[in-house]
Amino acid sequence: MNVSSYPILYRVLDDPAEWASHAPFRRANVEGWARGDHQPALIYADWLEEQGDVARAETIRLQVERDGLPLSDPRRVRLDTRLEWLCNRPAFAHPDEQGRLRSLRVAWLSEGPKIPGVELIDFRGGMAARGLIWVDQEPAEAVAERLARVLQETEIREFDFASETLDESTHQLGALVVQALLLLPSDLAQRIQLLHLPGIEGDPMLTPFSPLDALARSGSFKGLRELAVPTRIHDGGIEGWAMASQAFPNLARLSLSLLPDGRILDQPPGQIRVENRPTLQPRWLLEGGLLQQLDHLWLGLTQIRSGNPTAWGDLARLGALSGLRSIALQIYEHEIENVLMLLDNWRGEALETLWIRGASSIRSASLFRRGLEMGPVWAALFSRGRFPALCHLSLEGLSWNAATLSEFLTATDLDRLTHLGLVDLRIESGVSWGRVRCRPASLSLVHLGLNDRGLAELAQWQGLESVVKLDLSHNEFRTPGLTAFVNSGRLTALREWDLSGNRLNEEGVRTLLESDQFADDFVLHYPPPLVWVTFGGSPAVRGFMERFGLNLRTF
Repeated sequence: MNVSSYPILYRVLDDPAEWASHAPFRRANVEGWARGDHQPALIYADWLEEQGDVARAETIRLQVERDGLPLSDPRRVRLDTRLEWLCNRPAFAHPDEQGRLRSLRVAWLSEGPKIPGVELIDFRGGMAARGLIWVDQEPAEAVAERLARVLQETEIREFDFASETLDESTHQLGALVVQALLLLPSDLAQRIQLLHLPGIEGDPMLTPFSPLDALARSGSFKGLRELAVPTRIHDGGIEGWAMASQAFPNLARLSLSLLPDGRILDQPPGQIRVENRPTLQPRWLLEGGLLQQLDHLWLGLTQIRSGNPTAWGDLARLGALSGLRSIALQIYEHEIENVLMLLDNWRGEALETLWIRGASSIRSASLFRRGLEMGPVWAALFSRGRFPALCHLSLEGLSWNAATLSEFLTATDLDRLTHLGLVDLRIESGVSWGRVRCRPASLSLVHLGLNDRGLAELAQWQGLESVVKLDLSHNEFRTPGLTAFVNSGRLTALREWDLSGNRLNEEGVRTLLESDQFADDFVLHYPPPLVWVTFGGSPAVRGFMERFGLNLRTF
């Protein structure tokens, strides 16, 4: 049934007794979802519909349908945008105590026991699925008690951690969290399916603290399916790595930051540096067989440089990565040879998602020239048919120009992409979109410096006719470029569009308002304060808010 064709009805389970009556369905739902069995979720959806909770039932069915499709199926993107519209649209919500409209997601995340220091942040299968644990300067026993309550009183099995008082750039917060985890009774610890420990990205400090060791040695976290380890790890610093496969038999997704073998040296107070001895070998990554059981691997290759690039070629040649369906690499620009070595020696045809983020701390002219010189090498890598299953590709922060990007986008291995992400490349215009053969359902062109000319060039690309979800945030086009783009007639499939960070005047607002390209369930991401303050009294803006206001995302 089309969700826009009937009134959305839902119930908030504010009554503890009514909330408890859902427990058997919810427990089966969680356990089934974890093992890929969605039948309990569909049974729960049928029961909810019988109870009159039409919206929650429909949401579950849409999520089940989406998860049942392969990643390469563009229908997944359409279902994602439908769920975004259904769960977040304030028009379907009851007022809260202050009279503000609540979305379905917010209303459903407010259900169940209220545990201080715990914030519910994700929604799946008709119920809250993930918890954010706030950690203060407190004993580990207090954090462990909070975790135990969540595991005992709710179906939450996935956890993130954050603090307003502890510094995430050192091991202080991570050490406290792991200490709390180790205090959990084994039967509760084994219920945890996801742990995102703090500080995994952007950690400027290196510490000898290794939570992987501690969690592996405890033997209590065999239910883990996803683990993000915060601290950068150096060769020889993971004594528990060899036992990791046995300690985490169900682990499928792993995030690590890596460093070469090196001694940790104290600097002036509060600072740490590494004596870099680039002797990194893939042997310790292979011990215990953990890599071979993973579906997804996130690697921060920070400071490995090119001292031993053959290690990464060896890693691929040895088949350690052959079963991966998803890999994410965060690198400094001077480490690009390592990534190219790894990709050039890749074995296996399972890779579906590749995400590479370059983060050069110094945007020097020599690095920029080097990035341009690497463009043809990238293009050659993706024209050899070595990634037949690749359907999601994101590239960020590389020093390319329009010619380099055009050459890369014509590579044959990109024909099957359903998602293409290009972020922080500073292209502006001049890309030969007419020669690009891929037809993605999701397209992200963020921080490219796209000007009016660049947007007008993009408007001529036939591939836009397949795009359901489009992110053009933080570019430099104005109303003329937007007008040419909207009037191109190629946005017929579009259901979600992010225009955040672009400057639209009243004429631009009128262009959006008068277009017939947008369906009733279209979602627009555009922070409204600038529009309200600058043009608040105009008929165009009033019409804009009447048309898009209920579907407007401001985050």
